[in-house]
Amino acid sequence: MSALERLNMGLSRIRESLRGPSDLADRYGLPVDQVARYVELLGSRREAEEFLSVGEDDVMRTVRVNTTRIDRDELAERLEAKDASVRPYKHAPYGLVIEDSPVALAAYHEHLVGLFYIQGPASMLPVLALSPEDASRIADAASGVGGKATQISQHNPHSPVIALDVSERKLMALKANASRLGAFNIVAYLMDAREISSLGNFDRLLLDAPCTGEGLMPFPRGRRARPQDEVERAARLQVELLESALKSLGEGGELVYSTCSTNFEENELVVSSVLESLDGFSLVDVSLGFGDPGLIEYAGVRVPSHLRSCRRFYPHRHNTEGFTICRIRRL
Repeated sequence: MSALERLNMGLSRIRESLRGPSDLADRYGLPVDQVARYVELLGSRREAEEFLSVGEDDVMRTVRVNTTRIDRDELAERLEAKDASVRPYKHAPYGLVIEDSPVALAAYHEHLVGLFYIQGPASMLPVLALSPEDASRIADAASGVGGKATQISQHNPHSPVIALDVSERKLMALKANASRLGAFNIVAYLMDAREISSLGNFDRLLLDAPCTGEGLMPFPRGRRARPQDEVERAARLQVELLESALKSLGEGGELVYSTCSTNFEENELVVSSVLESLDGFSLVDVSLGFGDPGLIEYAGVRVPSHLRSCRRFYPHRHNTEGFTICRIRRL
């Protein structure tokens, strides 16, 4: 059975099982099936309401210090001298939590000259899970504007980082970010990640997959309706992207799959559907010391217990964006 067929079977069972409280949906102006996902995901109506009530101020405001140019303590001192209040972000060695600042972060001189990059607390974690420090061939298969590609470059400034995206506009933004941060080892391709095998094999590969962005619900830009059919379309694309990306790994190579979504359908179900259809791959523990384990049961659908090695992040539990991260090795 193909990965897409396995996925569709799971999606069908989930769709039939979801039931949600209509009063909660009305209160937050969301489809009933969307609220049903949160109740099923979090285990109770009470916690689903906690998830829905989280706002932008409940998520840590963080930056990634560009340690190729300045260390974290020195940047902290420079920002504090300009009346910002900062502290180390304990889950990333180059992260700072900005507790208060008199001006927008993007307006600081230190930002303009590339001493830091504005990046969410969970967004920094997939590259830490990837550990690209000693790899010689590295790819970011859906790079967008380059937040994680430049982070990979920061870990390994001596190896080429291949960055792919289907949006020319985003690649132009990546070029600007790479130039500002001094990440000169990034090679960008205007390419669909489903064609990545044409570029050869990789030692490390990040697939921060296009998704519904449901983990961004705390932010005004992310608070919108996401009906079940949108989730299912995203999951089908993610299966195709993940299959292609895994096939481009060399022996012993590792891939990190991540989304800024908390949906089971876009994460554990996608990963399990692909791994059950391909031989020669295994899940590796996401060694971050932070986050909840991956789900292995949801709305009547069960996946293998090794999916617990993935890591999940929730705004109301971890004060981060909603994120899910899995790590896979080619044997």
